[in-house]
Amino acid sequence: MKDIPNAILQMAFNKIHIPLSMLTTSTLSKIHSNDNLKYCKILFGNGVGRQSLDETSFAPESSLTETTFFQSYRNWLMVINMVATPKVTMGWYEHCSRMLCDE
Repeated sequence: MKDIPNAILQMAFNKIHIPLSMLTTSTLSKIHSNDNLKYCKILFGNGVGRQSLDETSFAPESSLTETTFFQSYRNWLMVINMVATPKVTMGWYEHCSRMLCDE
C-alpha cells in the first residue's frame, strides 16, 4: 500500500480510534475502492456532524495474525508520519523498534 485513504486520515485528524484491523493491505484496498463501506456520524470534536468510517463493520483487532499485525502496524506508522509532529512520530518508530526486539 503506497498511500493511506483520506477516510483513514480524516479519522486520525478527528481523533477517532483507528483499529489496526482497518490498516491491513486488503482492508485499505477495500476502503480505496469504496467497497460496501458503512459510515457513522461523528458526535464529538472537530468533526461533529460529519461522516466517518464505521469501525464496527471491520474485523476486530483480535483477528490479526502476526503477519497482518506487523503489516497493519507499518501502515499505522505511515498514518502517524502524515498527521503527527516529528517528535510524536519518532516516539512511535522507537516503540516499533523496541517491539521488534522483544521476544
